[in-house]
Formats: sequence, structure tokens, C-alpha cells
Amino acid sequence: MASANALTTSSILQFPTQGSLSNRTNQRQKLNCRPFTARKATRKELIKTIQGLVAELEKKARSIEGRDDVKAAATISAGNDEDIGIMIADAIDKVGADGVLSIESSSS
Repeated sequence: MASANALTTSSILQFPTQGSLSNRTNQRQKLNCRPFTARKATRKELIKTIQGLVAELEKKARSIEGRDDVKAAATISAGNDEDIGIMIADAIDKVGADGVLSIESSSS
């Protein structure tokens, strides 16, 4: 006879959406079962952690200056496709730094 854990793992592999939804529901129920003060403390800890992460990211952030930086950022955003990065850098050169680009998917 399979254990409950093995059955749960099996069902998650077969039906990942159902398993993850079930897991999220279980987590919510566990959170709701905590006393109010514990939930409040957990929320405060989460907010403090998020603020720390944002501050750290802001310290490491650097502005994009010039075509090479635009091309590098666009290439990474395009899944490391350098051709698309070059096209986006060319388009931004044409419209300027304050310009707006509209990108749509196409079948051609």
C-alpha cells in the first residue's frame, strides 16, 4: 500500500494544477488557523523582508546609458536573442529615450 505522501506526490505529478491549488489551499488554512497576533507578526516580518530586498535591489541597480546598455538589456529580456536585442536598440534609437515602443506578436 502506498503512503499518503507518495500518493500526494503522484497526484501532483499527474495533475500539477490541482496539486498546487490543493497545496495553496492547505497553506492558507494553516495561516488562518494561527492566532491573530501570529498572523500579524508574520505579516510584519514579510513587509520588513520585502523592504530589505527592495533596498538591496535599489543599491545594486544602475541606469541604462547608451545603445550598448539598451541592447544588452533587450537581449536578456528577449531570452538571450541578440537579433531581437539589436532590433529593440535600433527602435529606441529612432524614438529616443522618452519614446514609446509598441511590440505586437506576429505570425510572419
